[in-house]
Amino acid sequence: MADTIPTEKDASTMKAEENQVVGDTIPTEKDASTMKAEENQVVGESMETVNLAMQHLAAGKRDLLISDPNAAVASLALACELLGTHYGETAFECGEAYYYYGRALLDLARLEAGVIDNLGGDAESEENEDAKEVEEDEEDASNLPNKKARLEAGVIENLGGDAESEEKEDAKEVEEDEEDPSNLQLAWEILELAKTILVKQADSIKIVNSEDDKDAEEKTKLKDDVEKKVSDTFQTLGELSIENENYPQAIEDLETCLKRRQNMMPDDSRCIAETHYQLGVAQGFNFQFDEAVTSL
Repeated sequence: MADTIPTEKDASTMKAEENQVVGDTIPTEKDASTMKAEENQVVGESMETVNLAMQHLAAGKRDLLISDPNAAVASLALACELLGTHYGETAFECGEAYYYYGRALLDLARLEAGVIDNLGGDAESEENEDAKEVEEDEEDASNLPNKKARLEAGVIENLGGDAESEEKEDAKEVEEDEEDPSNLQLAWEILELAKTILVKQADSIKIVNSEDDKDAEEKTKLKDDVEKKVSDTFQTLGELSIENENYPQAIEDLETCLKRRQNMMPDDSRCIAETHYQLGVAQGFNFQFDEAVTSL
C-alpha cells in the first residue's frame, strides 16, 4: 500500500514537474514580445521591398517619357524582380511593371536597330572607298617592273588573309550574340506574361449593384484602369510583331486592341486613332491594301 500512495515529498515533486511543463508550453511575456518584434521586422522589410519596387517603377516610367530606354530597362527590370519576389511572379501586382518593362525592351530594340542601320551604311561607304583604293593600287602596280608587281601582289594576298581572319572573328561574335535572346524576344515574352496577368485581373473584378455605392465605384474605376492596360498591352504586342515582320500576328493583336478600346472609349479617342494607324501599317505590309486604306 505504501508503494502505491505517493508521499508528500513525491506529490510536491510531481507538482513542480507539472508546473515546469506548463511553463515550457506557455510563452512568457518576453517570448511574446520577441515574436512580435520579429513579426514587425518582417512586415517592415516587406513594405520596404514594395516601396523600393514602386520607386523603380516610377523611375522607369519617367525614363520612357524622356526616351531613355536603357535607363528604363534597368529600372523596370529591378521593379519586376522585387515585385515578383514579394508577391509571386504571376501576381496581379506585377502586371503593370511587366507591361512597362516590355515596352522599354521594345524601345531599346528599336534604338539598337537604328544604330545598326547607321553603322551598316558607314561600313558600306568604307568598303567602297577601300575597293577604290585597291583598284588604284593595282593600276599603279601594272606600271611597275614585274618583280615589284609580284612583291605588291604578295602583300595584297597577306592583306586578304588578314581580312579572312577578321571575317571569321566577326562570324564567331555573331554566333555568340545569337545564343542570347534578343531584346525583341525578351519584350515578347514579358508582354505576353503581362497580357495573361492583366486579362485575368480584369476578368476577376466583378461589379455588382450593392448598397455600398462607394465600393462599386472603386471597383468600376479599378476595372477601367486594368482594361486600359490590357488594351495597351495588345497595342504594344502588335507593334512588336510589326518589328518582327510577323504581320498576321500583328493584325490579330491590333484588331483585339481596337475592339477593346472601342468598347470603353469614345469614338474620337486618340488611342483608337493610333490603333487604326498601326493596324493600317500592318495590313499594308501584309499586302491587304484595301483594308489598310480603310484603317488609315
